[in-house]
Amino acid sequence: MADYKSIQLTNFEVDKKVLDIVNNCLSQQPDPRPFVEINSIGYVFYFHTLDIKLLQRNIEMLTAHDLFSANNPSSSRKAGELLQKIYEEVSKIGSYGIRSGKRQYVNFDIERKVRNRKAKEQNRSQYYYAQDNNFSKISNQLPPEMTNQIFCGDSLEVLKKIPDNSIDLIFTSPPYNFGLEYERQDDAHKWDLYFEKLFAIFDECIRVLKFGGRIAVNIQPLFSDYIPSHHLISNFFISRRMIWKGEILWEKNNYNLLCCNHG
Repeated sequence: MADYKSIQLTNFEVDKKVLDIVNNCLSQQPDPRPFVEINSIGYVFYFHTLDIKLLQRNIEMLTAHDLFSANNPSSSRKAGELLQKIYEEVSKIGSYGIRSGKRQYVNFDIERKVRNRKAKEQNRSQYYYAQDNNFSKISNQLPPEMTNQIFCGDSLEVLKKIPDNSIDLIFTSPPYNFGLEYERQDDAHKWDLYFEKLFAIFDECIRVLKFGGRIAVNIQPLFSDYIPSHHLISNFFISRRMIWKGEILWEKNNYNLLCCNHG
């Protein structure tokens, strides 16, 4: 019964006719059909997916006195009582999925896998936004005087001295433009000027990066100004035919996370 969940029902004694009525009602449920069977200490209810409203209607039908029913009123009532017990036990289960209005109790939390993933990736055309690019695949050597050196200066000016396609990895954490106090840096620029300068530096980064290299940017959005810096930067690189590889969220639990769309 690997595909079923089960509930042990005790303190019940019903005959085969009552059990047949119960299982006949349960046969109206979605596949795979639930059912009740006898074991050594009572009865076991096996189930996978349940239409709870249908189960409730069955209970109401069986517990009502139906003069036109072919079943013995006593048998119908006992079948209704057994279904009521099943309903009560099932209602105690808080973990289930909903599919087409039915409760799924088995395998509802299993991640659905994509079949033929590689073929579908090819069919969708991966990173379509970067297909039409003119990046050179020829790498250049970094001059010896620039190897294993630390350069202090304006990033834009220093980058201009570096040859094309000569850097494997670029990691940067630019100023966030939050208005922090620095000795030599104004950290409260107009946003259009901020991004104009930042994107000029990123253009140089793209120029010096080797084909297949990586650029990692550590940045934080400014919630109070409604500026999604991370998305704006991602969109910039995409517009330059760079392939977006991923995003890592760093939850610092600071004041910015207290902001919402109401301020």
